[in-house]
Amino acid sequence: MGRAQARRPRDARPGGRPAVHRRAASLDAPVDRGRCRQGPGVPGSARAHAERTLLDRGPSRPGDERAQGARPDVARVDHRLGPWQASADCCAKTGIAVHGGDEVMSTPAWNAKCRLREEVKSGTLRLAEFAADLNAVRTGEAPQVYRTGEEFFSRTYPTYNLKRLVRDCLLRLGGQGGVPVIRFDVSYGGGKTHTLITLLHLAERGLDLQEHPTVKEFVQFAGIEKTPKARVALLPFDKFDVHEGLLVYGPDGGTRRVKTPWGALAYQLAGDAGFARVKAHEEGYDPPADPVIVDLLREPEKQGLGTLILLDEAVWYYRAAVNHDARRLGTLKDFFHSLIQAVVKVNRCSLVATLIASAVESRDATGALVLQALEDEFRRYEENFEPVAKEDLAEILRRRLFETVPPEDDRRSVIDAVMAKMQQLPLREAQKSQQAYERLLRSYPFHPDLLNVLYEKWKQFEGFQNARGMLRVLALATRVAESLDTSPLIGPAALLGKETELTDAMVELIDKCKGEADWAKILVGELDKAREVQAEFPSLKNRELEQAVAATFLHSQPRGQKAEPSDLHVLLAHAKLDVASLTEGLAKWRERSWFLSEEPGVWRLGTQPNLTHMHVRAIEKITSKPTQVDDELRSRIRAARLAEVEPGVTPHNLPDSPRDVGDTPELHFVVLAPSCAADPGKPVPPNVEAYFNTTSGPGNPRTYRNAVIAVAPDRARLAGLRERVLRFMAWKEVESGDDAKMISDLQRKELARRRKETEEGLPDAVRATYSVLLAVDEQGSIESKFLAPGSGSLFERAKQALIDDERLLATSLDPELFLPGSYLELWSEGEKAKRAKDLVTAFAQFPRLPRLLGPGVLQASLARGVREGKIVLQIPRGDGSIRTLWRVEPSPDDLSRPETEVVPVAHGALHEVQPELLLPERCEGLWLADSAPLKLERLLGFFDGTHAPRVASPEVIDKAVRACVQRGMLMARADGNVFLRQALPEGPLSRDLELLVPPPPVHGADLGPKEIPEAWSERQTSLAQLAKAISTRRGHAVPWVLLRDAVSEALAARLFEVVEEGAWPCGPEDMSRVHFRIVEIVELNPAELVSSATKDVWAGPAPTIGKLKTSLEAAKGRRLPDDVFHTAVEGALSRGLFALADPTKPLPTGKGLAAVRVRMPKASLFAEAQLSAQQIQDFAAIVPDLKRAAAELDFSFRVTITAEGEKPSDDLVKELNKLLAGVSEKWRLE
Repeated sequence: MGRAQARRPRDARPGGRPAVHRRAASLDAPVDRGRCRQGPGVPGSARAHAERTLLDRGPSRPGDERAQGARPDVARVDHRLGPWQASADCCAKTGIAVHGGDEVMSTPAWNAKCRLREEVKSGTLRLAEFAADLNAVRTGEAPQVYRTGEEFFSRTYPTYNLKRLVRDCLLRLGGQGGVPVIRFDVSYGGGKTHTLITLLHLAERGLDLQEHPTVKEFVQFAGIEKTPKARVALLPFDKFDVHEGLLVYGPDGGTRRVKTPWGALAYQLAGDAGFARVKAHEEGYDPPADPVIVDLLREPEKQGLGTLILLDEAVWYYRAAVNHDARRLGTLKDFFHSLIQAVVKVNRCSLVATLIASAVESRDATGALVLQALEDEFRRYEENFEPVAKEDLAEILRRRLFETVPPEDDRRSVIDAVMAKMQQLPLREAQKSQQAYERLLRSYPFHPDLLNVLYEKWKQFEGFQNARGMLRVLALATRVAESLDTSPLIGPAALLGKETELTDAMVELIDKCKGEADWAKILVGELDKAREVQAEFPSLKNRELEQAVAATFLHSQPRGQKAEPSDLHVLLAHAKLDVASLTEGLAKWRERSWFLSEEPGVWRLGTQPNLTHMHVRAIEKITSKPTQVDDELRSRIRAARLAEVEPGVTPHNLPDSPRDVGDTPELHFVVLAPSCAADPGKPVPPNVEAYFNTTSGPGNPRTYRNAVIAVAPDRARLAGLRERVLRFMAWKEVESGDDAKMISDLQRKELARRRKETEEGLPDAVRATYSVLLAVDEQGSIESKFLAPGSGSLFERAKQALIDDERLLATSLDPELFLPGSYLELWSEGEKAKRAKDLVTAFAQFPRLPRLLGPGVLQASLARGVREGKIVLQIPRGDGSIRTLWRVEPSPDDLSRPETEVVPVAHGALHEVQPELLLPERCEGLWLADSAPLKLERLLGFFDGTHAPRVASPEVIDKAVRACVQRGMLMARADGNVFLRQALPEGPLSRDLELLVPPPPVHGADLGPKEIPEAWSERQTSLAQLAKAISTRRGHAVPWVLLRDAVSEALAARLFEVVEEGAWPCGPEDMSRVHFRIVEIVELNPAELVSSATKDVWAGPAPTIGKLKTSLEAAKGRRLPDDVFHTAVEGALSRGLFALADPTKPLPTGKGLAAVRVRMPKASLFAEAQLSAQQIQDFAAIVPDLKRAAAELDFSFRVTITAEGEKPSDDLVKELNKLLAGVSEKWRLE
């Protein structure tokens, strides 16, 4: 089905909106007469309507799909939406998968949809052809593209301003109004000469070209039927020599060399006759008067022609003429004055002039003077135009460079895909908006931001020449990129060549920056670095980082310019872009770049080396002195404090040789020097083995090999650490070296940050590098293994690794492992005692044994063995006696003494037995039951070498029993007597002596008439009667010391008193002589309210006073009078022994007293100090911490202010008190 047949009828368009019918341009058809902007079937008058309708267009018709790169099944984006609908609308309607960078559809490159002109593609187009030459068109020396009207107009884009200028000129030439004098001043390459050539061709050959679409568009815009024919006089002042003049052409084709502008004007308009009229003026360099010029201007009209004067770069000639002869300043000013007035007077005459092409001509005094003179004359009549606006550039470039470009409908699929990816990039909202979409559409195949940076920034270079410069650069770029570039739009990728080559386009741009630096060398280096980073990201297949280099270079010109991150990202967008990889890649390029600015958030390439470049140079300088790096490396390793160990372990931090590591049984922790690097799991280097096998050389083997553990640097990680140290040293070199003079303030700040960042990471890098643990294994070989990272110190991690491998003992073990018969095999056959010191050295000497963390590990095990009764320690004294320890806690000194011996229980003989060992549950099997007595005979039989070690003599047990009874630990019973806390009778102990657990104490309250009434008669008793009654009640004789203490307590509490003064205290033999009687007058000491008699009552939170009274009466065995008790309560309150639970209520009398609750007094802490103003602020800051630390305490603060000096005025005092009142109204200075 044909394309026309596939279209829907007009009323079938979705939404009922009329469609804009535009005939599709064939990709094989030449692009001429504006076809890049409209289909060839759209007449020029309908063009504006078509462009307006484009903004209102609904979804495209299925028939609008184009043959190349189009997919009928992919929906178009509805451009009636406001801001661009990013992921949802765009991706759904274009069929592009947003995630992962994989697209459902393929986005064709620009060179697959557009065809370059053959002369651009082949390279036969000379770059000089972009520089139009008005005079060369007349002389026939110009390239054919300018000389031939057909080709010229095929490459001419009639911009709106150009059409306005042409309209005003053509109307004037046709006698239909128009503008007599038109002036436009644009810089080189801005379309100035092209405009003049346009007028030349229209005036002389317009009728012959009236069917050309471009000419037709000019005519239609002017509102005339055909172009008026005119005679054209050229005044190309850039070709007018002050001495030789200019060769001009007359109406009949003849030529003449003239010396003055008026001579040139006369000959071109009226031939020899005209020149004859001004010959005298020519020879005398005097301008003709106004009437003469008017006659000359009217000469063409006699033949039905208009008169067109094209005046180009007037300042050029004017300046040279005045420099030759200062009098010509006024002469030429008069000429231009007369010329302008004459033009205005002649109906069909138009003067189109440019005065200056750039600022160069006006920089000196003469240039400024003549420019001012010309502007004074032209300003009165001129109509100023700028023929090429910024928005016209894309179309101008398209027509000049391309043979075919798809129409806008066929561009949409490409722009949709690019715009969809832009939504995922960190761009400004304006860069992702509907307006941005339209810019992309209109600029295709050029990226509008590429054109913008060339137009806005590069035109500031004098030699760039605006549109002409862009044409030159893009012609060079597209010629190479036509076969290389895979981008959907012509952007920075078009500036990249094969591999490492700089393209001609890039060289052309570099040439404009001459004099600043060797940009070629800079860019080659930056592109190399970008490629290196690019290779790390396989998804960056479109040379995105190299493009970033080119884009940054473009944005960095002229000097000092820069790009925001969004300016860079927008130039790199394409449908398959991996955004995450691009972001990471750009960051890595920034890290490696030598010329990117360090300014945050800015992309700028400069000519001065950045910090990275300075850093590289500093690294090269330091690398030439390797000893400096070695010294700094050792210094950093020492600073990391890797050799910090526990007490008892000997550290060795970077020893120079095995001689520096002592050969002793203590555990030695060695942090080896960098020269001793090792590889985990691989054979240990000889210089590392030496630390385990020798001391001062091969002839001096190490005895305690098992006592050495070492940590060496991992060989691979050491290289990284050395590199990091080198980088740190290089930053210091940059900071203090010659480059410091070139560092800006911003760089200095960044330098400090980088140096600090590198230095802060060094301790962690050192710790990570020291990760190879070395120690002797069970077979005696040196084993190297990887030391896992962790939060602890290097030693702690090494210790834990050895513990996990059961190659280090850090805690006590079962003491039996250190005795004969253990698998550790520490004892020789028949050996009955062994020094503890020798046990320690065995673990340090023999690899088959696990090493000890320290002697304390073995000592703790031995101490445990002594406590548990599994080991006897014997310590010889200097006098030949022996001290033995069994089932007691040996002191550290006992365990560490070199003469201390370990003896198995079966071979031990105790020279002393601690009294505590006779207590129940201290020696298993000694007591049959806690309540049953322990007979002396059983006690002697227990120490038989089986249940317990033998004793050296019976006196050992005798001494232990006597000490135990005298200290009150046990009670002895023998011959009907009991003994407690008193010496046993001298002489051998009775064989029927029994040891018992001491009975509970007797309290003073237990002796009152209420508790033992049988002992009291008529309110009196004797001590003997009290002892008999208590013993009867308990069922056994009460030891004298318990009875004595109870009587003392009762007398102190005034339960009773001694009848005969001086009888008390006494011994047990005088008990019958001491008598007591009940105290008639009851007294109560306030302290008794908080004594042992009331402790059970105080166990509660807030007891009542009545409960205290009841408890005291029970303890005293009698009722306490209310007045006595009330007085005691008042005394206790006043002395602070306790406090009322409710201090707001007074203490009642009578029956209400019993119900009052009391509490123990609160703790009261007090602190006082003289504080400075700063300390007061510090104190205020810690008040919340005080309250949190002791929430149960009520804090109060009393602040005293003292202000000393001369007496202040009343006003000052008021001001001070006003300030204090802001804190508290009660705070006032007096």
